[in-house]
Amino acid sequence: MGKKQLELRSLDRKNYETFRKLVNVILPISYPSSYFLELVTANTGDKNEIYIPISKLAFIGDVLVGGITCKLLPNRMGHVIPEGIYLELIVVKQCCQNKGVGIKLLNYVEVECRTYLLHYIYLHVSINNRKGIEWYMKRGFEKIEFELPGYYKLGNQNVTAIIMRKYVH
Repeated sequence: MGKKQLELRSLDRKNYETFRKLVNVILPISYPSSYFLELVTANTGDKNEIYIPISKLAFIGDVLVGGITCKLLPNRMGHVIPEGIYLELIVVKQCCQNKGVGIKLLNYVEVECRTYLLHYIYLHVSINNRKGIEWYMKRGFEKIEFELPGYYKLGNQNVTAIIMRKYVH
């Protein structure tokens, strides 16, 4: 039997709870089940909604090893024509880091960016997350001169986030 390949799959009602558990183990911030359920159920009715989730999970065989969630970012005037894609979260199990999982997830988002004829991916990251900032910068993201003081609440601490952006050709 050969080596199991990395496969991207859709986030759905059958796997969103497993993804929630993975996210809440890896990240220092806890996300409620409602966040993940909204990703699964968004845009099932009104076709004019702005919120369009863009999410994928990474599996090796039947084992969930990572995932990414994004959404279209409305422009500053609030119009439906989006400004870019907002990367809400990306996680990869520690045992699978530096093995191409995160890059494959990010590449999926870049393809979606082109599909929607957009040129930017935006994200925020804690100023204390040096490893994350370095990873994003290696993949073409740049820091924008804009900080969000107190964006994260980690225990009793308020932590500043920075905004990063990547131009997608």
